[in-house]
Amino acid sequence: MLGGKRLPAEVLQQIVTKTDGIPPFVEEVTKAVVESGLLTAGRDQGVLRGPLPALAIPTTLHEALMARLDRLGSAKGVAQLGAILGHQFPYALLRAVAPLEDEPLQRDLATLVAAELLYQRGLPPRAVYRFKHALIQETAYESLLKSGWLHSHQRIA
Repeated sequence: MLGGKRLPAEVLQQIVTKTDGIPPFVEEVTKAVVESGLLTAGRDQGVLRGPLPALAIPTTLHEALMARLDRLGSAKGVAQLGAILGHQFPYALLRAVAPLEDEPLQRDLATLVAAELLYQRGLPPRAVYRFKHALIQETAYESLLKSGWLHSHQRIA
């Protein structure tokens, strides 16, 4: 995730401490830290831009996943809609219920694939998407407001 460079010792220690070495948690927390903009590229390792804020490293996997989804902008809404459709969903079905045109929808899906939250098999309009992990789907689903949840379910029905 750092292009072959190491994390600063302070960051690495906090990640190890907070994740208890649970692989999906380590991966998500590391991605959250890298995507947060707290690090710059040094010669052999990432360098902190300043003191590491106390809340910079999420304390739960749910927090780490939620932070990553929140940083995705409009792609978060596509992840939420996909989460309602299921762990795996075809592009054609998502397109039928999404309130977006093809170009922005495909851009948001590409963002989710690049962030490694979704896997893609095939190309739109025949593409099929799958959440990398059930916890990602669950977090996206749970992040929906009740009004958005209800409206999305009605569109799908």
